[in-house]
Amino acid sequence: MTLHAVLALDATVTNVRKIFDSSAPSWKSVMLTKFDEAAHPWQVLKALCDHALPVLAVGGSHQARVAPMAFDAAALVDLALKGVQPEDQFPEVPVKKTRRRTAGSKAKALNG
Repeated sequence: MTLHAVLALDATVTNVRKIFDSSAPSWKSVMLTKFDEAAHPWQVLKALCDHALPVLAVGGSHQARVAPMAFDAAALVDLALKGVQPEDQFPEVPVKKTRRRTAGSKAKALNG
C-alpha cells in the first residue's frame, strides 16, 4: 500500500514530528497545504531539509476545488523569508561612541 502524507505549511513542531518520525508509516511522499496562509513554514522547511521525503504537490488555496500546484522549493524559501528585510533596509540606529583613553590618560588614571 502506498501512503502519502498531508501536512500544512504552518504545522507545529508536534505535527511535523508525527509525519517525519521514524515510527510513522512509511510515506511515499508529502503534500503541503495552506501555502496561501502560512506565514512561517520554518518547521516544515527544516523537516524537508533533514528527511528525504519528496513533495508531491502544494495546495495553493484553502479551497478544495483549486488544483494543487507543482512543488517549487524556491517559492517555499521565499515564503519563509517573507517579511525578513535585508540589512540595508533596517532603520539606521545611532551608535554611541565611547571615548578612547590615550596612553597618557590611562597611566594617569592608574597612578591616581
